[in-house]
Amino acid sequence: MKRSLIAAWATASLMALFTAPVVAEWDDGWWMLDFVDHSGTARPLRVGVDEGRGFGFVTYADTDFDGMIQLPRVPVGSRLALGVDDSGGSHIDVVFNFLDANAPGAQIKKPLLIVAEDIEGEALGIKFGDLMAPPVTLVAGTRSTVTDGFVPHWSSLRFVDESGVPDLESFVHVVDALPAFHGDVKVSHATLRCTFVPEPSSLVLMLGGLLAITALRRIKR
Repeated sequence: MKRSLIAAWATASLMALFTAPVVAEWDDGWWMLDFVDHSGTARPLRVGVDEGRGFGFVTYADTDFDGMIQLPRVPVGSRLALGVDDSGGSHIDVVFNFLDANAPGAQIKKPLLIVAEDIEGEALGIKFGDLMAPPVTLVAGTRSTVTDGFVPHWSSLRFVDESGVPDLESFVHVVDALPAFHGDVKVSHATLRCTFVPEPSSLVLMLGGLLAITALRRIKR
């Protein structure tokens, strides 16, 4: 009787695991974000998160002057907009799509690419595709030439000329229509560090599935 009850529970658990893929997938979760400026105190950031209902914007500052600003978490399927002034006075706006699913604890570091000559008043915007690690190793200070909005070997981001865009709030609405940026960019000392955290329900369901498999194996013995 006891074995039959355990077998029934294990079977039901496995059925729940395989008939509820939406709950069990690793992409049910969010990204924890840290903006790190390795050269010193991080400048204040204008940040917007869009979970499908439009962007909400908040300014974040490095209040303890340790070079790191913890940003709000971003659920998978959302977008993040980030605006920052580099040391040369150029304003840079970036939009990320957080659509990529990863194993729990996966971490991606995305450096901020800035105008190479740091010409005051020259503005650069970047539109990233799905969140993924850069396809090439990027070292602070390294330069790349942008041609028609793209750099070699990295087709998932597009550089745009946002000289006529007044702020980040406007940028997110017009980024797709902005003209392509031409010129040199370089890798800055600032990095967006993204760490994936799965939903607790996903972890519980998968743990239940593993326990069910173990139980069935014991019963068969």
